[in-house]
Amino acid sequence: PQSSAPPPLPGSQLTTVWHVAVDGAAQGPFDHAQLGQMAKDGKLARETLVWSPGQDGWKTADSVPALAQLFTTMPPPLPG
Repeated sequence: PQSSAPPPLPGSQLTTVWHVAVDGAAQGPFDHAQLGQMAKDGKLARETLVWSPGQDGWKTADSVPALAQLFTTMPPPLPG
């Protein structure tokens, strides 16, 4: 039996792929779920540079509305 997932809805975040700057090199593409996991793992920070097709240059993750929400459910960094 074949199980196939439906295609992503038009305009959904699932259709956007992102590239991430890590140690001065572009990595990716990653989908929204992968970036969410990277944020949880501490591999994606608010100040991490990201880019997606159609975006005007590299931007910090927290300046992109679709990605800024990844950081709203995370606790702030520990002091010190």
